[in-house]
Amino acid sequence: MKLMLCVLGEGRGHMTQAMAVKEMAEVAGHQIVAVTLGASRQRPMPAYFASAMKINVRQLPTLEFKYRNSRAVSNTSTLLGVFAHLPKYFRILRQLDEIVRETQPDVILNFFEPMAAFYAI
Repeated sequence: MKLMLCVLGEGRGHMTQAMAVKEMAEVAGHQIVAVTLGASRQRPMPAYFASAMKINVRQLPTLEFKYRNSRAVSNTSTLLGVFAHLPKYFRILRQLDEIVRETQPDVILNFFEPMAAFYAI
């Protein structure tokens, strides 16, 4: 089976989970045909993730969460930011569609990447 992994780069837990799933999938005989990483300007892709994936990781901008008091996500501010950047997000969805058409995955696994969730709609 051909798999595509869409990973949120906001925090390292999602990347760690994707690395573990990649390893398990390959041991089971499946092929990883694409990996996307939703990256914000504040959190570039760490070298260990690119090294573990062993294929070209395509970095795409993702929704940028806005925080209250540097801790909790502010839903209102985040939503306003999304509306302010709608054209950019539509371009990202088109990029995802191009990757899917190019790689023809049988399954897309989403590790909490919001743009991949919107793509699935």
